[in-house]
Amino acid sequence: MLRKILLAFLVGVQLSCTQLDTYKTPPGEREPVESKPSGVFGGQIDGASSPRTLNSGALDLITKAKAKLRVGHYQAAAALAERALRIETRSPVVYHLLATSRYKLGYANEARNLALKGKSYAVSNSPIYLKLHALLDEITNP
Repeated sequence: MLRKILLAFLVGVQLSCTQLDTYKTPPGEREPVESKPSGVFGGQIDGASSPRTLNSGALDLITKAKAKLRVGHYQAAAALAERALRIETRSPVVYHLLATSRYKLGYANEARNLALKGKSYAVSNSPIYLKLHALLDEITNP
């Protein structure tokens, strides 16, 4: 009797393990679709190491930081970029914004380190990679 119970238990465990691999999307739900990076616009990361979209909160902060950077409010741009970095910790776009604002504030060494970190997350030869490379060149050869 004990053997039959043990055998039934093992068969049940084996069946449940094989069913884990055959997940199907429930009716009415969409299957996940992988997006391709196409720039910051549209919520997508420009040149990120993996195709994914930006968090809407981070995208809003990035847009505001770019506006502050354009008008010369570097401290405000840095603060917004730091907030975006807390949300999107691997976004080369955020690192570029933060590095640029830090460089404009006179913190060249910190800006250099931020640009190098952002470059490590960017896809080689992507637009953001080239922007980070140009920023590093500007920091190194003022």
